[in-house]
Parts: sequence; C-alpha cells; structure tokens
Amino acid sequence: MNTLLFPKTGSACAFCVVLFFALTHSILCGSPFPNGGFEESTPSRDLGAGVDSTGFAACETTNGAVPSAMGGINSANLGFSVNVADLNDDGLADIAAIDGLGLMRIFFNSGTKQAPKFTHAETTSHNIFPLPRPSNWVMDDSPEDNAYKNTRYLKSGQRMALYNDGSKFNMLVATLQGNLFSIPNSGSSSKPDFKTPSKTEQTPIKATSRPFLAQALSPFVADWNKDSKPDIIFGEGSYSANSLFILVNKASSISKFDDNDRHLLASGMGMEQLSPCVVDYNGDRQLDLLVTERGGRIAVYLSPATPWKPGDTIPFHTFLTKDGAPLEGVPAIDEKKTRDPADIEKAKNLINTGGVSTIATGDFNGDGLFDIVVAKPNGRIAMAMNAGTATEPKFGILNDLKVEAASKEIRNPKGWSCETGLSSGNQGGFATVAKKDEFPGILPVEGESFLHLGYAKFPNAVMDPPKFRPPEKQDSSSLTFLPNAFTLETSIPTIKCGKTYALSFSARGNRVKSVKINGYLRFAGGGTYTQKEVETKRGSAQVTSVEGRMAVDLNLNDVISVTDQWKKITTKYAVYSGGIPEDLKGADPIRGGLVITVTLEPGVGDFSMDDVQIIEK
Repeated sequence: MNTLLFPKTGSACAFCVVLFFALTHSILCGSPFPNGGFEESTPSRDLGAGVDSTGFAACETTNGAVPSAMGGINSANLGFSVNVADLNDDGLADIAAIDGLGLMRIFFNSGTKQAPKFTHAETTSHNIFPLPRPSNWVMDDSPEDNAYKNTRYLKSGQRMALYNDGSKFNMLVATLQGNLFSIPNSGSSSKPDFKTPSKTEQTPIKATSRPFLAQALSPFVADWNKDSKPDIIFGEGSYSANSLFILVNKASSISKFDDNDRHLLASGMGMEQLSPCVVDYNGDRQLDLLVTERGGRIAVYLSPATPWKPGDTIPFHTFLTKDGAPLEGVPAIDEKKTRDPADIEKAKNLINTGGVSTIATGDFNGDGLFDIVVAKPNGRIAMAMNAGTATEPKFGILNDLKVEAASKEIRNPKGWSCETGLSSGNQGGFATVAKKDEFPGILPVEGESFLHLGYAKFPNAVMDPPKFRPPEKQDSSSLTFLPNAFTLETSIPTIKCGKTYALSFSARGNRVKSVKINGYLRFAGGGTYTQKEVETKRGSAQVTSVEGRMAVDLNLNDVISVTDQWKKITTKYAVYSGGIPEDLKGADPIRGGLVITVTLEPGVGDFSMDDVQIIEK
C-alpha cells in the first residue's frame, strides 16, 4: 500500500476501506439504494468509555448459549463482570468491569473515602481471543463465517477476578466454555496495565484433568482456608444442578491445580448461573459468600464458626432483602429444617438485579462496612450502600451509578449494521449518523446527514493509553484480523443478470491510506432436479441432486484514494466471471452482499461517507 500525505495534517497513516456488495436472498427489484444518504437512523449507545449518553456507568452485554431453566440449550443474556479493588494505590475503592465480549474498563475513584466520585472509565489493553471478521460477503457455515462465530463464542461471557499478589493486583479471566486464564498486571500498583500476553489463549491455567472447569464459569480469588495461599472459588452455569466449587491452592501463586484440589463448597439448591464474591457478612471473622443467580436475587451463604476443611459445605442462609427487613409474603422459616432457596425466593421484598449478574463488595463511604456493587443485565453498574452494622448489614435499593461524564449519543443508520471493532480490541471506536455541524468542518454532501466513523475522545489519566494487540495473522482476501477495523453491512437494489454496475459515493477521511472496493453477485438457475433413495448407516434417505444448473458471478474490484475533503468517487464497472448463459439474462441474483470494512489509524483516524448510489450500465 502506498502512503498518502494530507495537505492539512501532513502525516501518514493507515486506513483501508473494503466495500463488498451484500444482497439478501429477497431483494425487491427496482428498489432504491437503502438509505444511501443516511437520512434515516435509530438511537444507539456508545459505551466505549463505560458511560452512556445520560451519564450512567454502563457496559455492553452479550448473549451466549447456556442451559435454560426448562432444560436444553438456549441463548441467554450473559451480562458482564464487575470487581472492586484499589487499582491505583490511593486508598480508594475503584470499580473494574469486563463487558460481554471482553473489553476491560476501570472506573477510578477520584473522590474521598467518605464520598466516592467517578468519571468515564479508562480502557485497558486486555483482548483475549482476537476476533477475525469477514471483510466480504460470506455464506453461512463457510470457513470465514465459522472462524468468526467460533471465536466470538470463545470471547463471550467473560468473567474476571482481581487479586493482590502482595505487591499489585493481577487478574484471572474465565470464559463461557469454562477455561481460566491468568492476565498478569504488567504495570505497577499505582499504574496498572492488563495487557493480554500473545499466547494466553493457548495456555489456560491447568485446573484439574478436565478440559473445562464448568460452563459459564465465574471466579473469585480469596484465601478461603487461611493458609496464606490464594484459592479460587467459582460459580457455574452448567446444566441442571449448578453449584459453587473451590480449587484449593498448594502454591504461593495461581498456576496449576490437581483433580483432588477441587471440592464442592456450596450447593446451588436449584439456583442457576451462580456468581460468587467472598466477604465476612456477619462480622464473625469467617469468610461467607454473596452469590447472584439467574433470577436476579442475591443469596447469602454463612460459614460456621469451625475452621473449613475439604469436604465441608457452606449452607444457604437467605436472600438479601430491602433494608434488611424480614421476608415478606412467604411462610416463616422453620429453623428445624435445612433452609431452601425455593421456600423464600418469591418473597416480595427481595433485592433484585434484574437477571443474570455479578457482584462485588467494597467500602465506598469510609464507615468500615462493605457496600455492594453489581453488574446488571441491562448493562448498567449499580451500587447499594450498607446502612446496617458489622453484624447485621442492611442495603436499600440498587442505584445505578451516575458518573461525571457522558458519552456522545450515536445513531445507527437504518438498513445498515455497524460493527466498530470493540470486540476485537478497537477501544473508543464508534460509528454514527452525523447531522450538520455535529463534527466541526464536516457537512453532509446532500440532505441533512452522513455516516461518520471515528474515535471517542476519553483519554486515560491514570493508565497509559491502551496498546492495540497486533494480529498474529495477516489479513486474507475475505478476513480481517486488524483490531482497528470497522465493518458495515447493507443490501442494494437488484442488478439483473447481463447488466453491470458501478458504485458512486462521496467520501472523506483523515490519514487515509487506501480504499479498496470488492463486489460480488451470483446468478444461477435452470437445471433438472432429481431425487433418489440411498442407503446410510441409519437407514434409507432421499437425496436431491441438480444436473445442468447454470451459474455466473459478477465481480467488482477497484482501489481509490481519499483525502480530508469530500470527493465524488465512481468505481470501475463490475465484470462477469465468464459468458452469460442466455437463460440467465434478466435473472435476479441468488446471493451476494455489501460489507464495508474500514481500518483507521488507532485512536485518531476518521472517515465519512454520503450519497451512496448504484450506477447500472
């Protein structure tokens, strides 16, 4: 690629746009290019800096395949993960979060011990399982489609646990499918840096001989048996009987566990999607458990006074109620029987997070009591202050965390899907339909709007700017491994077989290196369908085959340049892959698509597009 220098910036940078025609199987003949002027849009959220447009701390959530309450595997909201720790060594409790696809953010507390204050989150370099994304239209179950879907599954549902090794906080990351990974703090106690080692995905923590610990794994690190070694307590979301387990550590650091190191710590007793945190709940100097579950309730497990040993299990005690009040609307607890969550889960005054969530604790007002922080399934972080005592904690309602910042409101173009690369580690990237004067010096070419890609300006103050993890593989003709890539997808009007087309649009951008355009349509038809019965290992089956079917492809390839001023661009005309069968002339395409992949210089690049048209020849 040649580097283009811009008259105003005088700098060279990397920027690549790949345009690929995306047509669905049911395109209406003669319809105009859908929203080519970007006049229609729907509101969305830019959560790159961990704050929404109304000033609340928030993170992206994601869905993943987990066992359902009724049995079987279904897609469910996995929420996100939250932890509390003093991550810059100033004596104040900070909040760390990992969103549904693994982007880590830290909300540093800039207030006092009596009055916490948070602004936007600072982003880290954490990016496990870099995501390869199709840069042209690909069929379902193609190698490119499977590479994207499989990696997205591996990334989804991450849970983290921060723990202090005596000098600084390090991190464990657990995945939906049940692996544990160690992410060391390569910074310091006052300036952390959670940069994912390049080979982390190939070297999970050896946690017994099982290939995976548990589905929907959610870890917490604590010295449970008080031997000065960090143990791992984890909840899970595997099928049916979910429980809480412990990996008892024999070493001074977390590295490897044997089969006999794993023990049942507490039974879920029918509760599912369990996520624990460890705290001395009732002031008796014993470690207890607070556990969130699928229904949004917060369960309390109290340890007995006797020292714990492998084989002991911690009994369920109750669910947190509003203001610590007695349970309402359920029969009184029979103290002669083992307490069962099913007996009290329908109490009318339980604190509820809204669904699958995670929980952490810390002292945010300097009274020596633990307060709770939860990651809610709607993506917001919420807190409840402890208004009780060391022996009888009491919590009011969960209040969504308001921070002293707000992100820019963004708008998604109607008829287009936008992927800004956050799941690949593209911190701060956004795509929005921009109005007049929204970005100084950039006006729409026609109408009132244009599409704009760029980076939100929320710089880190405590940590260094996040470093983009360089891809280990080079881009192919159909996949991009670059984290700083944006992809857009839409459909276009039908092109009849025998006709050719070109793209026309206006574009501008800063530090643009090249714009690569690749288009594809397939036309097919005719042939004779036959059915025959064949014998298989499972019996006979009907097989359909087609003989004499005709097909031809239409391809568009071009390379253009962009400057920081609007420029009208018309591509070369598309060409057919071979002769056009007479019977296919005038036919509609059976498949194809439009994918626009934009690669910007990390953190600073920007690109705008407007007035997209199709020119038929």
